[in-house]
This record gives sequence, structure tokens and C-alpha cells, in this order.
Amino acid sequence: MTSLSNSSSTGNNVSSVVRPNFKMLHAQIGASQAHRKENVHPVTAQPFHWATDQRIKQRREFDDMVREKVRQRELLEEQKRKEMEEEEERGIRELRKRLIPKANVVPKWYKGVPRKRKDEGAD
Repeated sequence: MTSLSNSSSTGNNVSSVVRPNFKMLHAQIGASQAHRKENVHPVTAQPFHWATDQRIKQRREFDDMVREKVRQRELLEEQKRKEMEEEEERGIRELRKRLIPKANVVPKWYKGVPRKRKDEGAD
């Protein structure tokens, strides 16, 4: 143990500290960059297209679809309204038929009572 304490106190133990080899690291990075530079391809510009024409067409189709749905809904509502009106008219006609007094046939048990004649009531 004394040898360790003597060597650490003098500061001669430089070999235990690992220093990076910057020249080797720099050479490795340069080699990888050179390889990357060899594989570089020129960039070709793609033609640019405005999306407004396509968007206008899509919006026109959407608007047509919405108009068609609204028209179908209005047709259904109109058809339902007409059916309701016809049902009301049928109900009113049925009520009127029931409310109109009609002559009934005299039952057999009531035959003994003299009947009024039409021409007697006119005099």
C-alpha cells in the first residue's frame, strides 16, 4: 500500500488516465463525411401545382351533393304534408257522414203504430 500512496502523491501515475486520440477521431469523421459526399445526388425540382382548381372541383361536388340532399328532404316533407292534409280531409268527411241524420227502418215490434205518409205531411 505504501507504493500506491507514494506514486499517487508524486503525480507520476499519468498512464492510468486515458486521453482521447483526437487525430484518430477526426480522421474517422472525415472518412464518413467523404463517403456521404460521394453519395450525394442532385435535387431535381418537382413541378408545382396549385390545389385550388382541385379544391374548387371538390367543393362544387360537395355543394351539389348538399343541394340534392336538401331537395330530397323538401320533397319528403312536402309528401308528408300532403298525406297529413289528405288524412285530415278523410277524417272530416267521415265525421260529416256520421253527423248527418239518416232515416232508419222501423223495427218489426213497432209496426202497430201508424206511419206518417209523405203526402199527408205536405198538406
